Formats: sequence, structure tokens, C-alpha cells
Amino acid sequence: MELPPCKRYITTVLPDGKSVHRPFSPLIHNELPGTGSMARAYSIKSIPAQLQGEEDIKAYESDQGVASHKSVDIVGPGANLSVVNLAPGAESPMHKTPSLDFSVCVAGVVDHILDSGESIRLYPGDHVVQRETNHKWVNASSSEAARLIAVILQVRPSQSTDRNLYDYVWLVFTKGKAATFYWVMAETLRCHRLCGEIMQA
Repeated sequence: MELPPCKRYITTVLPDGKSVHRPFSPLIHNELPGTGSMARAYSIKSIPAQLQGEEDIKAYESDQGVASHKSVDIVGPGANLSVVNLAPGAESPMHKTPSLDFSVCVAGVVDHILDSGESIRLYPGDHVVQRETNHKWVNASSSEAARLIAVILQVRPSQSTDRNLYDYVWLVFTKGKAATFYWVMAETLRCHRLCGEIMQA
């Protein structure tokens, strides 16, 4: 069963001081080959956020910039709100990001697996506070899609694992509707292919 569209509403204040909802605009979902899709539901380029003059909204609605709704970076300098859809039976690669993530299961059943072999099963409402740890997501159902919503905050790389820490950034190279994903190991600037191939439009 497919998941219903995830709608995101943004509030603002009119010149007369009244609070309103801004017109709804659909999320842009980027395909995760073999896994599902991810959308940046909102982003701010700094903390504290700059709300005066709707600077945050302008940055998010821009086609370019670190807070752009079109950006596919998982971790940014401020905070990102991401929606992740997992296809039935989908399994992400084991990975680590330089971030503190608040990840909430909102639909389906999802397994959160660490590199130690530990695993927990998340049901709607269950959530994980992820502190720069190696992990992967697995949709526990072979017939139903699942959804996670995550708030992602950048952190300083852990000093205790500095020599072995890979600062991973998720880059998406798109051509037409095709997409391929890479983790970038910042220490050596070498790219490690995760999944998919660059496809010709």
C-alpha cells in the first residue's frame, strides 16, 4: 500500500499581526534507488533562525543555497526537517552522519539497526535520538511502505573517534529523473558508491 502524500504547512504573521497558514506547496521527493524517497520539508541555515522579514522562508523557497527546498544535503549548517519514505522490505546501507537526529516513525514498522548488531523495532510514535552513530533503516514489512520524519542538527565530529570518523555527506547527482547516491569521505575526498548507477536521461 502506498503512503498518502505528506503535507507541510508553514505559518507566518501578516502586517496586521494576525497569524496565518501560507499556501501549501508539494514536497519535492528525491528517489533513493532501492530504498524509497526523501524530501526536505523545511530547512534553516543557522541557529538561532532568522525569522524577521521571512528570511527563513525566502531561503527555503529559493532554488539555491544551503537551506533551499531543492537541496539534497542531509546535514546542513542549521537544521533540516526531512521526510523519508521506505518502500516495502527496503533496507538502507549502514551509514553515519555528523549530526544529532530526532527520528520519528509515523507510518509502518521500521527496524533501526546499529553496527554492534543491536536492533529495535519502531511503531508509529516511537522515535530515536541518534547521536552520530553508524546505523541503517529497514522496513520490517514486505508489503507495506513506512515513513520516518527526522529533525537533523549538525554537530562537531566526536573527538573520541576523530581518527576514524568519516564525515559523510549525501550527494545526489541527477540527470532527468534518474538519481545516484554517494557518501563522501571528507578526509580523503574519495567517493564510495552506495547504490544505483548514473543513468543517461
